[in-house]
Amino acid sequence: VLEATSGLNTLKANTLWSKYDSRRLGAKIDGSYKAGNRHLIEFLVDASKEKMDIDGWKMFDFKHANEDTRSRWRNYYEQEIINAQIQDTITLNKKGDFWLTPSIRYNRSKILGRSDRYDEKNDPQHIKWLGQTDEQTDDKVTWQLALKKQFNDHFTLRATGGTYYRLLNMYEIAGDGAGIMPMPNVGGSASVFPMP
Repeated sequence: VLEATSGLNTLKANTLWSKYDSRRLGAKIDGSYKAGNRHLIEFLVDASKEKMDIDGWKMFDFKHANEDTRSRWRNYYEQEIINAQIQDTITLNKKGDFWLTPSIRYNRSKILGRSDRYDEKNDPQHIKWLGQTDEQTDDKVTWQLALKKQFNDHFTLRATGGTYYRLLNMYEIAGDGAGIMPMPNVGGSASVFPMP
């Protein structure tokens, strides 16, 4: 019995069971405006807020020697996302079969992670990137240019170029809440969580 108990104690938190409670609330608005015969302006704004509580085997059990490290594991996350985009489809010729579409996007993510049990005074390793509550905001403006030419009713060519900034989903940020940890502060980076 002692060997079995000792073996179980070496397993990481969430190894035998875990529970994730995630709630997400979002809203979106989009529309278009015809500005003359040659311009069709379109816009999109969407926002969301997601919260996640994590529980699991040994996450809140402090009976063993490694309680100082286990108490740092985050058990609550939230992420607020805002995306906005505007584009203009410009008709380039009188025939109306050649279009240029420039667009610009703004993406922003605010992440919060918290450990309800963390006590900085009792942290022997002083891991800066894993405090009781950490926040990180990432944002970027990106662009895109698209060309479209319709040669006839059966044949159309399209070309697109630009940049893109993909925000992370909650699992990429939180991992499994215990065994997969956030990215450490390496090379002087101010990031606490993985970067988009």
